[in-house]
Amino acid sequence: MTRFRFRFAVVLKARERDRDAARAALAAALRAAEDAEATRAAVEARIEMERGELGAATRGGRVDAGDWLARRRHASVLNAERRTADAAVTDAATKVAAARTALIAADRAVAALETLRDRDRLAHRTGELAAEQRAAEDLFAATASVAAVPADGPDDDATDGRSF
Repeated sequence: MTRFRFRFAVVLKARERDRDAARAALAAALRAAEDAEATRAAVEARIEMERGELGAATRGGRVDAGDWLARRRHASVLNAERRTADAAVTDAATKVAAARTALIAADRAVAALETLRDRDRLAHRTGELAAEQRAAEDLFAATASVAAVPADGPDDDATDGRSF
């Protein structure tokens, strides 16, 4: 029996490496999305804390104009940070979607080559089994023809002098 060799083995290995790289890219994109979401949550928490402090500062009836202006400026800085964090979350979500799409495409490429490999392996095995069957039949036929001929040679009287 000859050993099966897949004709696109090198291509399959390359596609598997591409798939592994796509998986790593997706994992990195998911980590970046989590980080962006955590940053946005932290900014939201700071905004809520600043709102609470601003409300507490104005409840007393007396408002320090300088403190109030400083808090308003700080609130606008925090709002700018929120917009930046929102943009980062949106960008991270876009990258995650692109990485997922790339991984799906890489998985499909590998699956197609694996299907081709399995089909080729089955065809090889079928061919090998057929060759073994032919060899066994040839051996049986050769053995049967040797057994039909007597050891002292063919018998000339068997035809009764008639020709067929």
